[in-house]
Amino acid sequence: MVKRFGYCGWLLCGKRLPEIIDFLHKEGFNSVSWLQSILDYDPEERKDAAAAIREKDFTLCFHGNVQNRMNPDNTIDENFARQVFEDVLWWHENTNGVVSCCSDALHRFGAEQTFRLFQLEAEFFEGKGIGYGIENSAGKSYASIDEMKEFRERLEKRQPITGAGMIFDVGHANIYLKRDCQEKMTLREYINRIPYRFYELHITDNHGEKDEHFMPGTGNIDFAELREALKEKGFNGIISLEVCRDIQKGLYGFDISVPADRDVICRARDEFFTRFGA
Repeated sequence: MVKRFGYCGWLLCGKRLPEIIDFLHKEGFNSVSWLQSILDYDPEERKDAAAAIREKDFTLCFHGNVQNRMNPDNTIDENFARQVFEDVLWWHENTNGVVSCCSDALHRFGAEQTFRLFQLEAEFFEGKGIGYGIENSAGKSYASIDEMKEFRERLEKRQPITGAGMIFDVGHANIYLKRDCQEKMTLREYINRIPYRFYELHITDNHGEKDEHFMPGTGNIDFAELREALKEKGFNGIISLEVCRDIQKGLYGFDISVPADRDVICRARDEFFTRFGA
């Protein structure tokens, strides 16, 4: 089932972007995800990274967030959103293609801003061969099946949405199901009821109370159940590790120039496959 396995690239530092791709390739990864902050990197480094992605036959996904650049009235800065989307298109044209650009729900700013972001994605990406959508949240906004269905129905009234899908964050789902869901539902039931295809999985672990971004096997997520649910859904997308150093203390990324940090990334890879299977 696992054809494309990657890491969330914004959690890796200490080397230039092409060297990060080289490290992942040497450790058996064949995919990487960028955050919208990739816009801030040096143009030459970006070009070198694009060349490395092509050379290593990597797939590429985007987490195109806009919540850190909202207007003063808490509405989406649509010029910034378009800048992010145009950059995704640049990577699409200069690598092996971008699989998807999905974004965080804007739960701090209200459901209508999340819907507007989804609409902007649809208007830009539909027909360009790049998937788009909103990542499921952890019990705040855009976690319930009803809200996902409502957004889909509203979008379909406006335009075709053949490219609509999502990032499915397993850690967020565990929190929603164990802490906030109003109906008893297993992970398997939840996945099979979601009305979107999954372009990418974000893989972490937690205890169902907060977003801990632990290594697989450290919390209580049932990865065997996840595997069976994905089989039933016909998933054939990208699996990306999003394990953090210690997110509860504000520590996110790993320095791949440090052997101990490289070891943690490799151990997270091995722990995932131990629990999920090849």
